[in-house]
Amino acid sequence: MKKTHYGASLFINILIVIFAGFGLFSTIMGSFDIAGFGWCRSNAYSSVSDVFRYFGNDASVLLFVASLVMVVADVLVLTKKKEMGKFPLILKFAATISVFLTFIISYCVLWPSKALSGDVLFTWKGSLWLRTVCPVLAVISFIGFELDPKLRFIVTGVGVLPVAI
Repeated sequence: MKKTHYGASLFINILIVIFAGFGLFSTIMGSFDIAGFGWCRSNAYSSVSDVFRYFGNDASVLLFVASLVMVVADVLVLTKKKEMGKFPLILKFAATISVFLTFIISYCVLWPSKALSGDVLFTWKGSLWLRTVCPVLAVISFIGFELDPKLRFIVTGVGVLPVAI
């Protein structure tokens, strides 16, 4: 990859870490009834274990971790002038597939069914960031700046593993 691609990847992955971190924080804190965190209170989850019961939240955690790994890998590549290993790319590929699947399900299945009943699906507290902004940024960063033509086709099996599980 070109140096500008690593810089763009670093910038977008920092944004993903910030947005996914905020979305996950507000989603997790919304399951508690803590003074000062009433702004993130949601009736969707009654406990923290309920938050991680759903694939969409698990995929967001995977994207958060993968973006952190990519930030570290990008910084190392930019400062040490070494090539990036395959592990960060495979992890980001798996996370991108997972969150993009939640994006498609949210917009094609959940949003239309919630809209018909008058409920609001996407709020600024968490779901807007985790179901819309982060998946779009993940796809842009992976396809636009991180896709390595040297990755073999067998990697796709590893990439879809979180979805298959």
